[in-house]
Amino acid sequence: MRDVLGALEAGDLAVRAAFNLSYRKLGKGAKNAFKRLSCVPGEDFGPGLCSSLMRCDERQAGRLLSRLAEANLIEHAATYGRYRFHDLLRVYAQEKFDDDDAKKKSQAIQSMLDWLKDSTVKAQFFLIGHTGVEFHLENAAEIDSAESAAAWAREELSNAAAAINMTLIHDTNERAVGFATSLSSICDILGEWQIWEEVLHVGIPAANQLDDPLGEIALLGAQANLARYRREFDQGLELASRVYLKSLESGIDVAIASSANQLACLFMDCGRHGEGIPLLEKCLEIYRRLDLQHEIGKVLYNLGTIHRASGETGKAIEYFELDLQACLESGDEPGAAETLNTLAIAHFEMGNLEEAEKLQRASLEKFKKIGNPHKVSMVSNDLGVTLRRLQKFNEALDLHLEDVELCRTIGSRSGEALAHANVAETLYALGDPEGAEGRFNAAISVLSELGDKYRLAHVLVSQVPLLLALQKIQIAEEYASEAIAILLEYGQTRDAAGAHQLLAREYALIGEHEKSLSHAKDSIRLSKDFTAPYFRAVGYIIAVEQCLQLRLAEEAESFGEALQKLVVENPELFASLGESLDKALKS
Repeated sequence: MRDVLGALEAGDLAVRAAFNLSYRKLGKGAKNAFKRLSCVPGEDFGPGLCSSLMRCDERQAGRLLSRLAEANLIEHAATYGRYRFHDLLRVYAQEKFDDDDAKKKSQAIQSMLDWLKDSTVKAQFFLIGHTGVEFHLENAAEIDSAESAAAWAREELSNAAAAINMTLIHDTNERAVGFATSLSSICDILGEWQIWEEVLHVGIPAANQLDDPLGEIALLGAQANLARYRREFDQGLELASRVYLKSLESGIDVAIASSANQLACLFMDCGRHGEGIPLLEKCLEIYRRLDLQHEIGKVLYNLGTIHRASGETGKAIEYFELDLQACLESGDEPGAAETLNTLAIAHFEMGNLEEAEKLQRASLEKFKKIGNPHKVSMVSNDLGVTLRRLQKFNEALDLHLEDVELCRTIGSRSGEALAHANVAETLYALGDPEGAEGRFNAAISVLSELGDKYRLAHVLVSQVPLLLALQKIQIAEEYASEAIAILLEYGQTRDAAGAHQLLAREYALIGEHEKSLSHAKDSIRLSKDFTAPYFRAVGYIIAVEQCLQLRLAEEAESFGEALQKLVVENPELFASLGESLDKALKS
């Protein structure tokens, strides 16, 4: 490092002499701050980190930073109120720090590491809703809410992640693994996938060397979750299976329940629902026995998800509502936001569109407050679909275009492709088929390249109306067949039935009544396993209309009777289906 400054000193700028002149003009406190800030492991720092190094309050630390900036020894960073070193000044500050007393250096580094670790633990507990925990962490940042926890994390996550290696050098492996585990939880909640990967890269080997089964289980489980979020389901399933076996070997109930819950989710992602339900039931039994209400809510959510995927939407809603209540009672804002959106999707499937919009707007507001861009993208996508169904096309288009830019910013290619497909659907609804086709083709190309079959299936289905309108009937049928096969492969019976229903509607519009009736029948056949009366009612209505077009009076009467029985059992269908229902019943 000294060679860098030494070489430059021989030039015209006399860099070291200029730095020395500025440094000598500083008071004792500012000199110490300048030296110790060279220890910061990340790119920038603020009053919090400075106060930990100087063992002073943040107001005093802020004055020291201002003094260093006025002396041009540090510079303003991109984030307001934070600072950074120029590369050469960091080297110079490190030289000065190296010349300090060994005990003082060790104390400064340990104080900074304690502040980062303790603040991380405090932020984690506020973010996951454990607000009733009493903290006795004198060295932690001032965090008193989920919002302040998220704000602190957005500023300091990079420093904290980089500090895990420093903890391995200056402290114990146990503290480094605990540090990594807390950071992993925060990265999960905030959607900081790149930093999360860095944390796991250091934390997992440390836990392995320590022979710490709980630490290794927690961090390997986090790695499985990260793979799941990135839609790398095969890798996630392999990791989750390993974690479950390690948990069983440990004999620790909490670890067994947590890993069983995660493995069940990966089975669901891979379409293996039957293998997931027993694991969830086992998990629920353990958590209830231990009276862990916060964890019970997570399992209720997953049970709702698995029943919804199996077409039992009414039962799924019951589970989601129980989970939402648990999240709100425990102060789990991220969990409540997730459940609000999933509950909205279930209501959407039941035809309760206004309720779905209300729930999704509440979910979006919470995720924006937390600051998780991946979840903001997810809910924006789902809300946009609801708005389209409510004929609010311009509002939906604005939301989907924002989602395209957000996904591009965070590097989510799969999310960006899905957002393009949603823009395409909206453009088609607004009368721009050319613009829609280009967006669809781009989305299909990316999803095919990524191997994201589940999202690809949905995009292929959503392009069918456009292809039929453009008279590209053979391509539309090929896309529909491929999509339905994928959905059934993944156990998504409800979505496969929805694809048939969409095809039935679109074929009816172009006068292909036999094809329309065939798809309506397939939709009804698959939906017999559902508790989704709205969906089945739409299928019956289409079937009645197409039978009448084809002069199949007996079949029309049979479907009409089935529809009549469904309405008697679910009178609320009159409000959501209105005139089309009345017309089908009279026919």
